Amino acid sequence: MPDIVLDTNTIADFLSQYFKHQVAGGGSAKLRDEGMLTRTLAAHVNRILDTFHRYQIGEDIESPYSGGIVVASTFAFVELCRNWERMVRARFSLVQLQAFLQQPPEWFDIAPVDETLLPFYANIPTHVWLKGEMKAIEWCDAIHAATADSRGRDCFLGTTDQRLQAVPHLRDRIVI
Repeated sequence: MPDIVLDTNTIADFLSQYFKHQVAGGGSAKLRDEGMLTRTLAAHVNRILDTFHRYQIGEDIESPYSGGIVVASTFAFVELCRNWERMVRARFSLVQLQAFLQQPPEWFDIAPVDETLLPFYANIPTHVWLKGEMKAIEWCDAIHAATADSRGRDCFLGTTDQRLQAVPHLRDRIVI
C-alpha cells in the first residue's frame, strides 16, 4: 500500500484524533470520519496503522512498512503553528505537538522541505481550471503536492483543497 501525505488542514484533524482517541497506542483506537478526515481518508490511515500493529504483535507481515506510512511536510507543521487558534482551537496542546515532533511514531514521517523538493515543486502548475475559471494554486498548497510527488507515483495526497484536486497528474491520487 502506498504512503499518504496529509496537508495542513488534514494534519490538524489527524493530530486532534491522534491525541483524543489515543491512536498512538495502537490496538483498537481508530481514526474516525470527523472534520477534514473523511471516511475514506481515515480508512486509508487506519490501514497503515493496522499494518504496523499487526507487525508489532507478530502476525505474519514481512515488513511494517509494507502498508505505507503517513507523511506531512515540515511546512505543514509550520502552517499549523502559524494558524494555531484557527486550526487547533485547544484540541491538543503545544506540549503534545512538541512531543509528537520530537518523537513521531514509526509509521509517520516528517518530510523535509529542502532543495530536493524543488523539481517536484516546479512540476506543480501555478493555475488550474476550476468551475470554469482559472484559479491560482497557493505556493503553500503546492508544497504538499510536491511532497506527495517526491515520494513516488504511488503516494496519495490527503487534501480537501479543490485546487489541488484539479491538478491533472494528482487527480487519481487524491484521497478525500
